Amino acid sequence: MNEKQLVRDAIGDSAARLRRELESVNATVFAPRPRLTPSQWAEAKLKLPRTTSSLPGDFRLFPPQRGIMDALAEPGVEEIDVEKASRTGFTQLMAAMELYCIEQEAKPVVSIHPKESSSRAFERKYIRPMLQESEKVGYLFPNLERQPWKSKISVTGSTLDFKDAVLPDNFSEYHAWRIFGDEVDRPQWNAGGEATSEGDKITLMSKRLESFDDGIMILGSSPGTAKGSRIHRRFLMTDQRRYFVPCPHCGEFQYLKWGGRETEHGVKWPEGRPEQAYYVCEHNGCVIEHHEKPAMLERGEWRPTAVGLPGRVGFHFPALLSPFKRASWGRLAVEFVKATNEARVGNTELLQAFVNTSLGEVWEEPDAKKAADPHELQERLEIYEAEAPTGTVVVLAGVDNQEGKEGELGYSEVSIYAVTPGEQLWLIGHFVVRDAGGLDSAQHWNAVEALLLRRWKLPNGREMPVSVAAIDTGGNHGQQVMDFCNRMQRAGRRWWPIQGYSNPGGKRRKPMWPTSPSKSKHGGVMHTIDTYIAKDTLFDRLTREPGMPGSIHFPTAPLPGAVPCDQVFFKRLTKERPKPLKGNPGMTTWANQPSDQEPWDCLVYAYAALHGFYAMKGGSRLQEMLRAEPPKVDGPLADGTEVPTDAGEGALPPADPVPTEASDLPPPGTPPWKMTPAQKAAVAAQRAKEEAAKPVPVRRNPGLMVRSSFVSR
Repeated sequence: MNEKQLVRDAIGDSAARLRRELESVNATVFAPRPRLTPSQWAEAKLKLPRTTSSLPGDFRLFPPQRGIMDALAEPGVEEIDVEKASRTGFTQLMAAMELYCIEQEAKPVVSIHPKESSSRAFERKYIRPMLQESEKVGYLFPNLERQPWKSKISVTGSTLDFKDAVLPDNFSEYHAWRIFGDEVDRPQWNAGGEATSEGDKITLMSKRLESFDDGIMILGSSPGTAKGSRIHRRFLMTDQRRYFVPCPHCGEFQYLKWGGRETEHGVKWPEGRPEQAYYVCEHNGCVIEHHEKPAMLERGEWRPTAVGLPGRVGFHFPALLSPFKRASWGRLAVEFVKATNEARVGNTELLQAFVNTSLGEVWEEPDAKKAADPHELQERLEIYEAEAPTGTVVVLAGVDNQEGKEGELGYSEVSIYAVTPGEQLWLIGHFVVRDAGGLDSAQHWNAVEALLLRRWKLPNGREMPVSVAAIDTGGNHGQQVMDFCNRMQRAGRRWWPIQGYSNPGGKRRKPMWPTSPSKSKHGGVMHTIDTYIAKDTLFDRLTREPGMPGSIHFPTAPLPGAVPCDQVFFKRLTKERPKPLKGNPGMTTWANQPSDQEPWDCLVYAYAALHGFYAMKGGSRLQEMLRAEPPKVDGPLADGTEVPTDAGEGALPPADPVPTEASDLPPPGTPPWKMTPAQKAAVAAQRAKEEAAKPVPVRRNPGLMVRSSFVSR
């Protein structure tokens, strides 16, 4: 039986029936495939390898990621800006977006990363394993291993090129249909680099799209500082989409915010138990537990919150939306508590990292225009009960040596500071040491020694010496300083010679105090400190009101021979300001110091000396004492390091007595400049009453003054 007979037996002789059968086959075999959104395409065709993913197997986007990826297919989109946190899976998402673009069109795709090493790692850890694991897209790049990692050609005719952001040449002489920029707030994206810059790199990158009418640029990054963040500036020009989720209890939609003590909504936790954090609905105060978050995310949606430029869409993607366990609300709260504890004593680095990488928000840096004002500082002068305040844990000294103007001999300026819990600094006195022989004479250094050996009286009558001192070796008298410090260290004194780190390009070197000293050309060892870190911290602390952690206090009445805390003193103290570093957005420098700012330099050196004490064997115990309230000292520091003479005395100042009847006394802790005249009079009367009740009043004793000529300017 021939083939024709078989066909006739199957369908008969009817031409109409034959036509119907052919139409059925055509509709089945040649029907157009259903159109997939980018996120549907990724979940249908991609797989994640076990070697590079904590969730291997079929590629699954969590809800907020879907909306970001689907923006690739939105009509009229020219730029997608994602201001994101860490732990949101954005790097894996970007790899999926690039592979989607490769399959769709025979056009070039470019992926740019901060450094060549990060670009290479992206290709090796994300793109290549995903292609090898996903059989439905693995055909895209034949001979994957043999192709150069920097440039891959697909069977569809598209290309995928990997570049780094360091070289400006990587932003010229090519064209692209899709360009991806990763972590654009990193310093490698700054204008310049290893060659002369032609301008802003993101602007140069956008020029590469001009050959394609439907070209799209996709940028993603954790933000940096408010002044220097590229991704934040571009996000503000978009429609600023945020992911709104319904409350599982009242159904009201809201986007998740961290909140704070001043807000009733946001992430909250029981006192002392941040690991048990929950979320409070901003509409009805509903308590939302963390285990309810996945269902909220599944029902959520991206909504624009602003009117952006045409073709610009933006997404704010905080870690609050992350499904990963390491970004649970409890873990984020634990990180926040740790960061705020550090910030209370002046270390804001952890808090900035939390804001940038967990909340996906910019860090607001202290503005130089908001620096401490000399007039305001003078209004904040305080009456000390004795030479040093109640609660003093340690006494510091910072010494700055000056060559003197033409025709003048060199001299030293010395600031003595007490430190109380909360790492509050109290100026005991600022002295100028001048002697006939200048810095070259033994008489001068004997006077400095006498001042540093002096003991400072506390309100309870006990006395404390200077425990640590940092002495500047700059200028032409480094040998004299080294000889003095070496002699004092042999006598058991912690008086350290220091020099400033050069800070190339404004970079900070951590830690502030070196882990080990270096040999000096003058003999002995030198401590090279990063004064930029100290200045960054103290610049902010000068604006804090007295009583706040990290605040700095100044006495109303100077000790005999000390410089008065007047307008001249505070002008010298606040003269230096941070300056933006040209060509490096967000970076500041303290270079080109003004003259006549020795009180500021002495404060910086004294604060550095404190960190030198922290770095000593057993110094961590002292650090704990200063960050605890109240301090508890029951013997020597760990490993046998002695506690300063009066470390055990240091309870915080007692709270103001509560009056038994109505009075004009202000609430405890009210600073003098916020008191009414009646309140000031009531405070003065209360202090007079307390002084009269003391059996032996303690006053600053001029007889304790060392024998040397201290002359203030």
